[in-house]
Amino acid sequence: AAAAPADPREGAANRLADADVVALLAQPPKHVRHLRTRDGFRRFFTGVPRARMAALLTQAFAGQPPEEAAARREKRLALLADVLS
Repeated sequence: AAAAPADPREGAANRLADADVVALLAQPPKHVRHLRTRDGFRRFFTGVPRARMAALLTQAFAGQPPEEAAARREKRLALLADVLS
């Protein structure tokens, strides 16, 4: 049987392992084709559960000063607020 087609309302991040998403998030967005624009970022993460997204962002920014990491995480969660599940 063929694999079910991907749900067009779900972003690609739903089909990736956490470690792969963390690796993408840890890079500067301009270096990651899918994350370069706000719209692209929102499309990529559409349908991801909010708790998973928060955890992924926390891991991605773990090597940064705590205040900076928290600010970056919150900024991205705010950008995704209406597309996370």
